[in-house]
Amino acid sequence: MKKNSVIEKLKTDLNSFFEVSIEKGTKTNEEVYARMIYYKLCKTIDYTITSSKLGSTVNRDHATVLYSLKKFEQFYTYDKKFRTMYDHFVLVHPNYVLETSLEKECEVDDTLQDMLKFINNLSLEQASLFIKKIEDLKNEFNNTIDYERIL
Repeated sequence: MKKNSVIEKLKTDLNSFFEVSIEKGTKTNEEVYARMIYYKLCKTIDYTITSSKLGSTVNRDHATVLYSLKKFEQFYTYDKKFRTMYDHFVLVHPNYVLETSLEKECEVDDTLQDMLKFINNLSLEQASLFIKKIEDLKNEFNNTIDYERIL
């Protein structure tokens, strides 16, 4: 599949998944977050796409795209709602991450491919539960590490 058609499909999938329109000029949190996710995944799919071209696909200028990409990691780290939105989208649509990995000829082992297929077949409710369990494990792991540092 060509990169342009993958990017168009991504836009359609994001709009329907979050029930927003990322092309509109509104600035609700859901739409801003969905656009940030769109920019990040588009750059992952096609790292050669310019910020101007990427912005024009959703009626934004290059500065907006650059700012969103710059702030992505900060939002992902500190904004639980944003992180949840991104994680849920990627869980339901892992093909954007998987296709990119395969296209860049990164080595994706069989275990990871099986895990992505498993995740892709989960219902939204199951995916939410799966994410919660992973977050619980991550917190438990982090608490163990912090405890060991004190000793």
